[in-house]
Amino acid sequence: PCYQPLGDLLLEFPGHSPTDYLRELCLDDAVCRVNYRHSGVEFHREYFASFPAQLIVCRLAPNRPGSLNIRLKFASVHPTARFRAAGDE
Repeated sequence: PCYQPLGDLLLEFPGHSPTDYLRELCLDDAVCRVNYRHSGVEFHREYFASFPAQLIVCRLAPNRPGSLNIRLKFASVHPTARFRAAGDE
């Protein structure tokens, strides 16, 4: 078997200048967390991976609805790599 990464998923938050930034890794539940403030809004991110489920999860949760502005980019060294967002036809 060949073990190579499919690619990188880049998350960009345009205009964010975070304050009160905190990043942590909890080894008990294998979750990485990022918390910060921007323009009076608290932003919370959680990341975890599950080998049995064959997935990686990123949960984005600002404390004010409608305040999430994100740009996603996918980059891969594999020229035939393709992706499709869930819900796209």
